[in-house]
Amino acid sequence: MPQEQFPVDPENRTFTDFRPKTTDSFTDFLYDFTEAKNNFVRNEWIRAEEKKIIAEKLSECVKREGVNQLQNCRKLSEEFMKRNAEGGIRGWRPHVLPEFIKRYKQLIESNE
Repeated sequence: MPQEQFPVDPENRTFTDFRPKTTDSFTDFLYDFTEAKNNFVRNEWIRAEEKKIIAEKLSECVKREGVNQLQNCRKLSEEFMKRNAEGGIRGWRPHVLPEFIKRYKQLIESNE
């Protein structure tokens, strides 16, 4: 018996699915800005989750290997140290906002 498929799967939709078909450049700017912000935040959470997974694997390796952990868990520990040096979750404003402020100023100047 085939599974019933719902017309809209909220897990698979992208933000562009909601974008109205307009020729208004300011509306396009707002949708681009929101999409860029959401992508940045999503990527930061993915980085954080990857770091958690590496930490869990490292912990399991240390418990499993015991006295040989320095030799056998070296790659995991180096990867964890590298990811830890990158820092935690960064805010989106210093990374996304400056580019869109420039685009906003250009949009205002072109409409004048």
